[in-house]
Amino acid sequence: MHNAKIILSLIILSHFISDFVLQSNELAKNKMINHHSLIKHGIVVFITSLGLTFHFFSHQLLIIISAITILHITIDLIKIKLEKRYSNFVLFFIIDQIFHLMVIISFYPKVKYIQVNFLGNYVNRLILESFPVFKSLSLTKEDWAILILIISAYIFVWTAGAILVKRVLDKFNFSGNDNEKTIGLISTKIESNRNNIGELIGQLERIVILTLILCKSLGAISLVFAAKSIARFNNFNKQDLADYYIVGTFASLLVSLFIGLVLTMIISIYYSGNFILYEVL
Repeated sequence: MHNAKIILSLIILSHFISDFVLQSNELAKNKMINHHSLIKHGIVVFITSLGLTFHFFSHQLLIIISAITILHITIDLIKIKLEKRYSNFVLFFIIDQIFHLMVIISFYPKVKYIQVNFLGNYVNRLILESFPVFKSLSLTKEDWAILILIISAYIFVWTAGAILVKRVLDKFNFSGNDNEKTIGLISTKIESNRNNIGELIGQLERIVILTLILCKSLGAISLVFAAKSIARFNNFNKQDLADYYIVGTFASLLVSLFIGLVLTMIISIYYSGNFILYEVL
């Protein structure tokens, strides 16, 4: 049963990696135009899932990953058609991710009895011999499953969180010329460039908030906003920039809060042991 948790956690991780790390902006745009790019994305999903679950590779797992990949492509195709028709990216983005995760979780009964294969056992022994620290930590299978989900959560808030916040802010128009639109660290032009300082601040902000939630320090989140508000206080004399800041900040907060609270709930409800992260903290 614990193997099933690890397998599903790895497939969820592979989903976020293939959807948000390995999928370029160009490929995401091309998926809206032609099915060739959609199939290419499906191949990436398939290979990533196989690569991360090689410890458990078997004929049964191959069939499961193939089915998940086909359903992934189908969900993406439906999302593309609906998005073209109704032009509501944020709503369909959220629904799309929910359905992807539901599909993965639905295969839990099918992976319950899949065991680590010979290669997986060999790699495990090699890792423990090369890195004795893992042996001293005495990580259980449940620990590994939760740690994988935590990594997935960080990937989501860093990448998908940026996409969601951008799309929310894209709905707002600001008056004034270009010189008035860029003041200090606040940029009213939402750019796709990941090096944009505003985007980076938002990504770091979500990482900090998620970490505080996982550390059960919800009260400390207010310090993040206090520091951010002090740094940008002089920009609040312009109403449009103040609105922009508030909307972006709350959108960013909601993403981190939702992911963090869901993950905390999973740890508290479905995790039978004393999670090692809390022991360390």
